Amino acid sequence: MKSQKENTTETKIQRPIYWKQVLITTLTVYPLLMGATWFLKAVFPMQELQQEVTIFFTVAMVASLMVFPVMPFIMKLLGSWLYKR
Repeated sequence: MKSQKENTTETKIQRPIYWKQVLITTLTVYPLLMGATWFLKAVFPMQELQQEVTIFFTVAMVASLMVFPVMPFIMKLLGSWLYKR
């Protein structure tokens, strides 16, 4: 039987390449921020709220979209490129 230490060294988690992860995140978050800001201003009277509250709603909307459906779609689309060295 193998010890637990040997098992953990054999199981290597492949991490994405840092600069590619930054690039993908930037290219997904920026358009979502612009779209969320436009949408919230069009639907709600955001100008009447304090800036901190407006930012909170925008970030909450972008975070919700990033978790699902955006990041799973991006990973499906670019996942192999993200891990390729």
